[in-house]
Order: sequence, then structure tokens, then C-alpha cells
Amino acid sequence: MGKPYEAVIGEKSLVEREQLSLAGRDASVGDASATTNLCMGSINISPGTLQVRVGYTPRNEYTQPDALTTIDQACAEVHKILDIITPVLPDRLD
Repeated sequence: MGKPYEAVIGEKSLVEREQLSLAGRDASVGDASATTNLCMGSINISPGTLQVRVGYTPRNEYTQPDALTTIDQACAEVHKILDIITPVLPDRLD
């Protein structure tokens, strides 16, 4: 995203669940379930913000056994992804 990190994590539709420091970078896990079925991970990386989004589908009669069905599950996946990718990111994304 071309937006500054503070602007991204401060969006009104996003409720910050956790602030992190990963590989020397500020990162955040945010709940966007008020407006969409997404958990969002944001990493402060110049010149903007790298964002990872993981969706979930509330359980119904067609839900697959391994599907993500809650915001907690989606945010746990975001956290795993951030843990994996953050240490190998370049200094800048431009």
C-alpha cells in the first residue's frame, strides 16, 4: 500500500488486536470483521505499508472441515504469515 503505516493501522474499520516488533519492524494484526470477513497484518516498510489479508467464512452447512470460520483463526494465520515473511523482506519495497 502506498499509505504510511500509521494511517493504515489507524483506519476506522480496523480494530488493532496486537502490535508486534518483527525483525526490527513495526507490525500490527488488525480485525476488520466489522465491515468484512478479514484479518489484516500490516508491516511498516518504506515507502509505505505491506499488508497481508486472510479471510474467513462463518460456518454453515457447506463449510469444509479445514476452513477458517472465525476471526480468531484468520488472525492466527496472519500472525504465522508475518512471522515467516518479515525476516526475509528487503529494506525497501520500491
